Amino acid sequence: MSIEKRGNTCATSFAKQFDGGTLHPGSMFDSVEPRRASRVATPSLEQAKQLLEAAQFIASHRAQVARLSGANFNVFRVLRMEGDEVRLHSRFIAELLDPRGSHGQGSAFLEMFLGQVDCTLLGDSRIDVTEARVEAPHYIGPTLWKDEDSTGGSIDIFITDNARHISIENKIESPEGRHQVDRYCNYRRKRNFVLFLTPDGGCANTKKCNYAPISYAEHIIPWLECCHRHCTDLPALRESIKQYLFLVRELTNGDPLMNEVDEDVKRLLRKNVEAAHLVYRHFMPTIYEAVGACGGGAAGRIADPGPGLRHRARPHTGRPRGSDGGRGG
Repeated sequence: MSIEKRGNTCATSFAKQFDGGTLHPGSMFDSVEPRRASRVATPSLEQAKQLLEAAQFIASHRAQVARLSGANFNVFRVLRMEGDEVRLHSRFIAELLDPRGSHGQGSAFLEMFLGQVDCTLLGDSRIDVTEARVEAPHYIGPTLWKDEDSTGGSIDIFITDNARHISIENKIESPEGRHQVDRYCNYRRKRNFVLFLTPDGGCANTKKCNYAPISYAEHIIPWLECCHRHCTDLPALRESIKQYLFLVRELTNGDPLMNEVDEDVKRLLRKNVEAAHLVYRHFMPTIYEAVGACGGGAAGRIADPGPGLRHRARPHTGRPRGSDGGRGG
């Protein structure tokens, strides 16, 4: 069932639970706003019904915009590659970073990336973009575990100008490998700086390694936006970056369409506080039941929105991400 049809089904179910009525979406905002001028101490079921109708109108409108604009289509999602760290995310990012990449833009994207990452974190590892090349992955030898002195593995994205190096460990869904960041930090010490890339800027399982956590939310998304603006006159490249940018936004901050709906609904609730309070206090079980009946796991998302990927980047002093003994390069 489509988002729009599912939404209309849910809204109808809500209305029937309230008073057996039917919806009239065309009159939603007209019916909600006038109530502000004639609020009473105890909101009626009709006001609650009108509030839900208005919220449904917002969701249906956004769904229609997405359908007409083609925003529901994403080639990476269709291929079920959303969480593929190696074959999608690392390779796509590495290809853009590579001055010799097929994009034909030279070092432009690499310079934008280095500008997005705090240069003070890189220290002496600042790359000479005129000599830089990028590998994904980069094999650094057989894995040997010696606690903080462990070595070997495969670095997801390796940027080098032969004198200085930047190693990027990319983590989206898989756990961190045993002493993984330590192993990469021990590769070409003092000339190699490690960046630990996660959706929310989580920290690595290391105590002594000199590395910097970066995030898709605060670093990759702004960088991709810069790359996208750079490609205004290059439609094929521009649209490829745009598709990937949409996917990354979903991974880090939820569905962009639904984020817009959230903001609109918040404004609606602030304008109709009493009716919202009535719905919250007396009809939440009914809402759970109706949404659950619509399928798609929506009821579970209400109970647990999954905030793990919605956090902003955290400083290095935070709790380590993943656990020792997990899989990794």
